[in-house]
Amino acid sequence: MTKPLKIRASNHILPTYANFAVLDTKKDEVVLNFCFAEGDTKHPEAVLVHKVVMTPLNLQSLHTRIGELLEAYQMRHGLLGK
Repeated sequence: MTKPLKIRASNHILPTYANFAVLDTKKDEVVLNFCFAEGDTKHPEAVLVHKVVMTPLNLQSLHTRIGELLEAYQMRHGLLGK
């Protein structure tokens, strides 16, 4: 049995809100650019708030975990978009 990984966060890590993401791939990496967009439709502005670079294998693991998380969320709170 694998021991759970202990995760430490430094005191300067703060949550960041992102309301959309721009994704890109290269042969050996996937880039996730998390952005915050604001303004009206005539003058939209966006700020890149975080850039995450992962291997495709790590992205596949994240994809699986996100699916599990969404399923659990919908079981607790109801279907999204309904």
